[in-house]
Amino acid sequence: MKFCLPILLLALLAPLGATAQVAPGHAALPSISEILPLGIQPGLGLVAAVTGKGDVPVLAPRKFGKKQETEAGVPPTAAASSTLRIEFLAFLPPPKGPLPAWDEAFSKLALAAASPGGLAGLEYWSASRGRMRTLYSKAYRAVSKEDRSITSDPRKIADLGSGPPWRIVAWLEDLTFGGNLYAFNISGDTGEFSLEIANLETVRYLLLPLAKPGAMKNRIEVLPCAEGLLVHFSSVLEAPGFGASRVFESAGNKGLAVLGWFAGKAAALGLSSPIAIPLKMEEALRPAGLP
Repeated sequence: MKFCLPILLLALLAPLGATAQVAPGHAALPSISEILPLGIQPGLGLVAAVTGKGDVPVLAPRKFGKKQETEAGVPPTAAASSTLRIEFLAFLPPPKGPLPAWDEAFSKLALAAASPGGLAGLEYWSASRGRMRTLYSKAYRAVSKEDRSITSDPRKIADLGSGPPWRIVAWLEDLTFGGNLYAFNISGDTGEFSLEIANLETVRYLLLPLAKPGAMKNRIEVLPCAEGLLVHFSSVLEAPGFGASRVFESAGNKGLAVLGWFAGKAAALGLSSPIAIPLKMEEALRPAGLP
């Protein structure tokens, strides 16, 4: 995979013309055109992707971009060139019925994010093997960083304690890196949701250290809009050398698998209509129906 900055349209998934029905008590939601990043135009089930270097996102919806710029008082600057990044921007169309109030939707997303066991058995398309391959053979919520034993997933939002933000520890075991501890950081407020998954210990590849703690991150950000849900997914790997580039070649397909998992969760929770996320980067680059 070449790491370049041009934005690529990936798929036409569902009509964008429909507007989500707002339940009583909802605040007015922004139009998707108000929060799409500059240079991206509303379309039919828009999905866009970008790959490059540095940890500054270019596909983040405007609300997240503004927040990032103002937190430190200055615009963000690109990270070291050794940081590899891939991003996806997806539109999830609304469910057939009215959307729940955002506080209820947020609680549903938070509970799903705090239940990592749902990732066990998730598969992705392995380009090198030419077949589907298990991404996480084991996935469960751990008691803590010090105690890796299994603890139950939360049943209600109160089980997470005071918050947001919340932080849980999870054990994820994949066939590339083996088993490692990760922090699931869940945050958000009125009108946004965020889940960041970051490694808590050094991740190794072929027994060699690849990423120090916190250097491998996946992030899912959600903004509700009048037409549905806008989802931004990003994956970054802060690691120099050939090994990082070799490992990151499969990051696109793995990212699509995680995005597909999230889209399925949103549909199952009644927050969107079901859609099909592409499995392969090469397929997504040549979607049927694009001119």
